[in-house]
Amino acid sequence: MLGQLCFRTLGELMRRRDFITFAGSAAIGWPLGAHAQSDRTRLIGVLMGFAPDDFEGQARLASFEQALMQSGWVKGRNARLEVRWGVSATYRR
Repeated sequence: MLGQLCFRTLGELMRRRDFITFAGSAAIGWPLGAHAQSDRTRLIGVLMGFAPDDFEGQARLASFEQALMQSGWVKGRNARLEVRWGVSATYRR
């Protein structure tokens, strides 16, 4: 009677063992998989308060990209820039 309450057949016991083995190996491998995801490309949003053809805005964006490269962020490899341009106060008048 006790055997019937726990496991009806040897096959069910083996499936339970397989599941426990799978769950244990997944728990061990999980930190390794999480570490591998840290190499993905990051999205960096840039909001510029200048018109797209403004010389000062272009110079500031180039300076920002250079500072990113000096920090180890390379456009197209581990960083992607999304630049949105606004219109400066001189263009609004």
